[in-house]
Amino acid sequence: MTDSTPTEIRDDMLQEHAEISAQLLRLEHAAQGLRREPALRERVAAELRRLRSLLFEHMRHEEEVLLPELAQLAGFGAVRVADVKREHAIQRQVLDAVVHEALQMSSCSEFAGNVQGLIDGLREEMQREEQTHFRMLSDGLSGPGFIG
Repeated sequence: MTDSTPTEIRDDMLQEHAEISAQLLRLEHAAQGLRREPALRERVAAELRRLRSLLFEHMRHEEEVLLPELAQLAGFGAVRVADVKREHAIQRQVLDAVVHEALQMSSCSEFAGNVQGLIDGLREEMQREEQTHFRMLSDGLSGPGFIG
């Protein structure tokens, strides 16, 4: 549990999303260049590994800080917590599989396409989180007395 307010937690999570978005942009630029210049494959691989590390750390932080706060939301807590835990387990497996598969591809065009698909999916997921989980976190909207 943290001593942070719900608004501070939301702001921290949004800051992490901004950092992830910046990494997605770096990866996207590298992948686009890979279609023209196969020598960029190692750069794309390094950016992909960096993204994986950043996402795993973000999910760990959500589980440590966000989930206890969501658990306090009357009428939403247990369902949201279970949803996030399930999503994170799936996301970790998918991310590992996509990174492994992408790194094994011999075609730079196919590699770049798979990386772009991952980027697009992650952007959609972050937007969904911001519109659902993070939106609920503002001072006065959490705790046992809140009923959405």
